[in-house]
Amino acid sequence: MKTIKEIESELDITYEIVQIPKYIWYAYKNGEVYVFSSRAEAKKCSDNIEGSYDEKSLKETQDIVKRNIDKEAIVIKKWNELLREEYKDLNDNLYDVCYNYSYEKHHHAGNDSVADGMDSIVYFAREILEIFKKE
Repeated sequence: MKTIKEIESELDITYEIVQIPKYIWYAYKNGEVYVFSSRAEAKKCSDNIEGSYDEKSLKETQDIVKRNIDKEAIVIKKWNELLREEYKDLNDNLYDVCYNYSYEKHHHAGNDSVADGMDSIVYFAREILEIFKKE
């Protein structure tokens, strides 16, 4: 089974680095509003301050995250197809039981661990099926 990294490489998928959106600080003094790039600068001007994300920067960050999620979805779809192909001899119900069990036990370590876990679970399931065939 190909790893996630191998699939990403095969599909030429790279992820964009996500930058933390810029934060803008506002200081209010004598009816005026002053804009600063840091909390410390705003505090020097007034004790009445507030901050918020720069809308343009926030939108850019959200767009990068969305593109990365879309790319990841392509990789995961391919990974699922390859995993199912590897166990094509299993009917859908047995595959689902094995996959769900492997996912439950291994997903905390990533998809590659789920795939690795499938080997032993499917082996066990096949052994049980063989026992029932003999009876």
